Amino acid sequence: MIGETFTASWPDYFDVNVDIAWTPPAPHDLLFSNGIPENDYAYFYAIVARVDREWWPYYIGMTYKQTAAVRHRQADHVQRLARLRANHPGVTFSLCLGVPTFQVGRDDPGTIRDIESLLIYANWHEDMVNDSGINNCRPGRQIYVHNSGWTDHLYKEVSCGVFYRR
Repeated sequence: MIGETFTASWPDYFDVNVDIAWTPPAPHDLLFSNGIPENDYAYFYAIVARVDREWWPYYIGMTYKQTAAVRHRQADHVQRLARLRANHPGVTFSLCLGVPTFQVGRDDPGTIRDIESLLIYANWHEDMVNDSGINNCRPGRQIYVHNSGWTDHLYKEVSCGVFYRR
């Protein structure tokens, strides 16, 4: 079954259909110096690194009532980045911001949380430091996410719902 082509059972009835435009990787200090304009309206962010010629997400998060720059200055994020650097010496970590555009659905806190958990679940690997999201991806609705812009660190499309194999 893995590797087969799957199709949404009701492609016209996704409760959430969103495009997330991702910025290219940037150093944290560029974010802190207001050098990333998307910081003002991004709801998603990813800590990424290039390892063995591939880009990987090491943390995927969301922000709703604050900017990514504010979020990344908070103690838990400072500790998270320190832990990543300690566990992966010699690896340079950068930040990507994701700006959603909704075709269907609303940008309320619950929807943003559901999208975040789907992004974590779909792109998870053993070196990610997300403490939640991997075990609680249970949106009660069909969600389709198209990742655009710089997406070397994510699958281009992820979704949750009812599908069938062609």
